[in-house]
Amino acid sequence: MLVLLWLLPAVLVTAVAMAWVGWLGRRARREVDRDASLRRMARALEPRRRRWPGATRRRTP
Repeated sequence: MLVLLWLLPAVLVTAVAMAWVGWLGRRARREVDRDASLRRMARALEPRRRRWPGATRRRTP
């Protein structure tokens, strides 16, 4: 156990940093616009279109 004691400062700093970032993230939240959320969801669920309309797969004979 004494060998792992040198990890304690790194673990404490990491835990404090995670708590701090989580706390800052909570303050940054704002009210969610339902209509905007539904538009984003609909756009994400749409079938994807090809980026290059002329691009086709090569067919091997």
